[in-house]
Amino acid sequence: MPYKRHKTDVVGDTGPVGLPHLGFRDHVESYKQRFFNGEGLDAIAGNEVEVGGGGGRDAMDLVRMLISCVEAVAYRDWAQASALLIDLRAHAQALGTSFQRVASCFVVGLSDRLSVVGPLGSLGSVGLTKCGMPGPSPEWDEALGLAYKMCLFIRFGHFVANESMLEVLAGESSAHVVDLGMSLGLPMGHQWRDLIQSLVDWPCPPMHRIRLTGVGPRTERLESIGDGLVDFAHGLGLELEFQAIVTNLEGLRPEDVRVEKGEVLVVNSVLELHHVVKESRGALKSMLQTVHRLAPRVLVLVEQDVNNNGPFFMGRFMEAMHYYSVVFDALDMALPRYDTRWAKME
Repeated sequence: MPYKRHKTDVVGDTGPVGLPHLGFRDHVESYKQRFFNGEGLDAIAGNEVEVGGGGGRDAMDLVRMLISCVEAVAYRDWAQASALLIDLRAHAQALGTSFQRVASCFVVGLSDRLSVVGPLGSLGSVGLTKCGMPGPSPEWDEALGLAYKMCLFIRFGHFVANESMLEVLAGESSAHVVDLGMSLGLPMGHQWRDLIQSLVDWPCPPMHRIRLTGVGPRTERLESIGDGLVDFAHGLGLELEFQAIVTNLEGLRPEDVRVEKGEVLVVNSVLELHHVVKESRGALKSMLQTVHRLAPRVLVLVEQDVNNNGPFFMGRFMEAMHYYSVVFDALDMALPRYDTRWAKME
């Protein structure tokens, strides 16, 4: 059942130039209309019919239930949100179609949000789930490695980033690459192994030395990746020096990065800056000012084509749902529905 607004809801007033200022509830309605009138719902339903065999209507019903639940969360109607979550758990199958899997993940996320912002006991029988990003572990490494192998988005981003750096580094004898986030935490450092191999195979005059600085919050993970890359480069006859800077990106300062005379400096950022925006707009400005003061030859930036940092929860939810529906559709094409690797990546 769609969430109903009460008649006492406040609407936007009028600005000094006669243009309406949208209130909070008007933003919610605006996001709903944009989604239902646009291509989002049709795209999801179309994919479910094509992949799942006639499940388009079920997918649309599931989308509407999700959006009604998000409205209830946005309006802080905890009882309605909890009741909808119970229904959603019955329909969002973790081993179903690609969108049912997406919906199952979002149900967990909505439950987590309610457990944080809702009043005590608002979840009823839905139950609490574990919040937070898992830290490095063998299971986490395996899942991240599978996602890298099966989903081409990250690999394509690394390929384009490396090609951009090769254009700058070709013919240079010494280079310094600063990696913001350090290869997304991938234990093998896939992006840099590919770049090192390309530098060795490059037909231009060979590069004699390359320095790699990894920026991230975990010392052991950075050093583990760096040691592996040093051994890999030495095996190919290339001298590689690795330095770890243990800090989050907004805490990075120009003096933290040791730049030597004569080396070409390159800064690389793959799927990292949206995390900085999430902290605050000032954090992003500070980090970009640091990069500007470093004066690299090139800043290589790869980011998701999605806005997850808008001011309203409804808008962020819609953007995320559309984005991850595409990702899960891609995985659905690569893996059988009941393959155990699905659960590991999710």
